Amino acid sequence: MPAQPKPAQASPAQASPSQPRVLKSPSKAPAFTLLDQHGDKVKLSGFLGRKVLIFFYPKASTPGCTTQACGLRDIADEIGDTAVIGISPDLPAKLQRFDEQQSLGFTLLSDPEHLVAEKYGVWGREVRGVGREEALRQGVHGCGPLGLLDWGNRQA
Repeated sequence: MPAQPKPAQASPAQASPSQPRVLKSPSKAPAFTLLDQHGDKVKLSGFLGRKVLIFFYPKASTPGCTTQACGLRDIADEIGDTAVIGISPDLPAKLQRFDEQQSLGFTLLSDPEHLVAEKYGVWGREVRGVGREEALRQGVHGCGPLGLLDWGNRQA
């Protein structure tokens, strides 16, 4: 009897939504280029030389995400020159309204296809209501001045 082929397993680089990628410190932070709330392209590499706090949130202007973003706004003076970047699936126009309504004052990036969220291991399947759906898990990553992760995904 011929041997049955083994099922393929997702490697960290090819994690499936049910098996999110796990980033470990001090690995290189996954690169990205996304549009900000003003429609301008922003690259992670543009922040080399600075510490960066990247937070992911599911939807602008919702109670939990507003609390998270405003909390980061409120501690901005305490974290010095650390750049704060928020990433969500929302489009730039919605991000701009969110920034203006909450006076956030930091970069908000649009990841509508959740490609960056997948790279950072925060996109996956979650139980919501009576079923499972793909959703953005809130999480925070810290990058050092050399573009290396200081710490991996921490639930926000």
